[in-house]
Amino acid sequence: MATGQKYTFKKSATTTVTGNSGWIRVGKSAIALVLRLQANLGTGTTPTLDWTVKTNKVGSDTGMRDVHAPAWTQTTTAANTDQQRRLTDIDEFVKVVWTVAGTTPSFPLVSAVGTIERKFSPS
Repeated sequence: MATGQKYTFKKSATTTVTGNSGWIRVGKSAIALVLRLQANLGTGTTPTLDWTVKTNKVGSDTGMRDVHAPAWTQTTTAANTDQQRRLTDIDEFVKVVWTVAGTTPSFPLVSAVGTIERKFSPS
């Protein structure tokens, strides 16, 4: 198994609205994505930040599905979050989605980065 190719799904930035990474092609040889999601505690009235990961064989919203993994911890005003999961239920394309809710919510330093593990192919 080869590892190490890194992908940035969301550059570290203050986040105030719902968004997504867009489809990122991780390739057919990807067998797992080690994804790290980080966010500092939110400000505003009852701010929440939730994450989901989608996958697809063709890189479009038609036929996309959720990646099966333990639930990501919701970020609120209570604490910063720094979470990592090894996701093995992925296809050729992956998209990270963040959902922001509340009244004037703001979350500083929100980021999503991952490393792909690939099938080993001897030369």
